[in-house]
Amino acid sequence: MTIGVILNQMGVILIFLLLGFWAKRSGRIDVHGTKTLSWLIVNICGPALIVASVLSAEELPDRMTAIKGIGLVFCLYVFLILLGCVMGRLCLAPKADWNYFNAMSVFGNVGFLGIPLASAIFGNVATIYMTMFALAYNVLFYTYGYSKLRPADGPAQKFSFKLFINPGAIAALLAMVFLFTRIQVPLIISEAFRYSGSAVTFLSIFVIGANLSDVKIKDLLCHRQNILFVVIRQLLVPIAVVLVLKRFVTDPLMIGAIGIGVAVPVGNTNSMVAELNGCDLTALTEVTVLTTFLCVVTMTVVLLFVI
Repeated sequence: MTIGVILNQMGVILIFLLLGFWAKRSGRIDVHGTKTLSWLIVNICGPALIVASVLSAEELPDRMTAIKGIGLVFCLYVFLILLGCVMGRLCLAPKADWNYFNAMSVFGNVGFLGIPLASAIFGNVATIYMTMFALAYNVLFYTYGYSKLRPADGPAQKFSFKLFINPGAIAALLAMVFLFTRIQVPLIISEAFRYSGSAVTFLSIFVIGANLSDVKIKDLLCHRQNILFVVIRQLLVPIAVVLVLKRFVTDPLMIGAIGIGVAVPVGNTNSMVAELNGCDLTALTEVTVLTTFLCVVTMTVVLLFVI
């Protein structure tokens, strides 16, 4: 992996973003269209890409490497949770928003952006490592995340184990089963997953670009906590994680995948759950939009340290 390859791939991502931005701004696609595409990505193309990363990989990581990857992801989430506990203070955010900054520090846009980017830049093996992120994300978000995304003086949305049953989680579990058992499936099945999943990179970035078309970035830059979050959480933390990993991990694909997993912008699922719980969405929305808008720059900078 060279600087030229990373810059080229991120340039492609930028083109996809601009296409989505133009399509929405010019009226070629509206909010109903982006919602339909989002449903397609979340429920069909995204899960297909996760499974295809294992079924279509020319060479799979051995079981011990996979176990090592799972262990690294677990340690990383422990670190992010601890970081989240102080992120509100570090960003000089109002105390009422500290729990929101905690959740935003832990739960990035792994499924909608991280997995497609890992696939586009590093290939199927890196996507497998990102799938481990997806598994950990699903377990933690619907437990720890729910505890943070609620008003300090109000009841939380009722928890249910049904929340764990979603296409992304099922696909991640299937991928892990195929990875560890090495079960062979008919070519027609693996090809169906591969073709379905191949659309997700373009579609996901296109939708993000479309959703950014109505944003006034100047308004987001007026609040110092938003800028500090970008600098600390989207730049300094991912760069530090990558540099530490390079001292102990020899697999560049694992380092690259984990680097992407840490550097992705804040996930919009934080805002969705907070809205269900009756929270004030101002801080969550502003930081989510700003990190997404700047992700082409911040993630490119982070990935340059992977080399």
